Amino acid sequence: MRYGIPITPFGAGSGLEGGAIPETGAISVDTSRLDSIIEIRPDDMIARVGAGVRRLELNRQLRDAGLFFPVDPGADASIGGMASTGASGTNAVRYGVMRENVPGLTVVTGTGEVVRTGTLARKSSSGYDLTRLFVGSEGTLGIVTEVTLRLHPLPDAKSAHASFATLAGAVEVVTAIKKAGLAIGRVELLDQPLVEVINRRGALSLPPLPTLFFEFHGYASKIEGLAATIGGLVEDFGGTPLVWAETNLLWTTRRDCLAWARAERPGANSWPSDVCVPISRLAEVILETREDVSASAIPAYIVGHVGDGNFHCVFILADDEEEEVAYYADRIVGGRSRSVVRPAANTGSKPFA
Repeated sequence: MRYGIPITPFGAGSGLEGGAIPETGAISVDTSRLDSIIEIRPDDMIARVGAGVRRLELNRQLRDAGLFFPVDPGADASIGGMASTGASGTNAVRYGVMRENVPGLTVVTGTGEVVRTGTLARKSSSGYDLTRLFVGSEGTLGIVTEVTLRLHPLPDAKSAHASFATLAGAVEVVTAIKKAGLAIGRVELLDQPLVEVINRRGALSLPPLPTLFFEFHGYASKIEGLAATIGGLVEDFGGTPLVWAETNLLWTTRRDCLAWARAERPGANSWPSDVCVPISRLAEVILETREDVSASAIPAYIVGHVGDGNFHCVFILADDEEEEVAYYADRIVGGRSRSVVRPAANTGSKPFA
């Protein structure tokens, strides 16, 4: 602060928005060695970890206790980075995002002051909620050095997929599921072009239609009843009957499918967008986005955590084709798609999933 030199924390470098890239003349602080799992309290369902602890390693350590940390941004991100960016992911529909799963932090401010927020108690109504001030602040208010995390029981899970005659039906049924108060573990949308990529490159064989991937949590009898109810709604919106799938295969496919899409155009890079709107506007925005990109020559795919109103439109662009990049900047970012999304969109930084 005294010398006016910016300090930029670096965790795993897995976020795609460039928040970990320092300005010229700045200091880059590598937090990767703050990698101690300080304390796991199974009875309190809380863990205290260093900012450099990676998400996958934490869940490996938690497995024997029958617990897990649910926020999954689609990368083996550092916990400090996830807190700083307010990360979300495929489990947000059931477990929430980092904001709901971080009850406390230790942060070092620009003046060198160490600030500890929150407590180990599940509830507190005294004092300012500084934790939520720091979560999602992108390192601008201080550098996270320790995070207290809310843990959850490791669920029994069963997965399924359903195909839809229309993209609108696939999106609208999720709204209906949410309005009915039905608790699902995960629900992910894949548009038809992405499903076609999966059929060419993956182990799943799916109808070449817009598709939803579901994960149900709970006891077998609970899952059976929930799936029957959701299956009825799916068919009401033009979907096929639910098809059960091996859980690891389904979600590995979801994780890898965008890399497969990029590989279909050798030498290209993916340019992901990240949009979140009120769920009542989700179908409208996705359909208009699909219409825009279908009218262009640029390959693009839509995938989304539609249970919380979030989707990604991922453009597969060749960096050396200046005309293509210019088209993206002018038509897609500056044109009708942007005007549709701007009033309700939140494009805040977080690791892409």
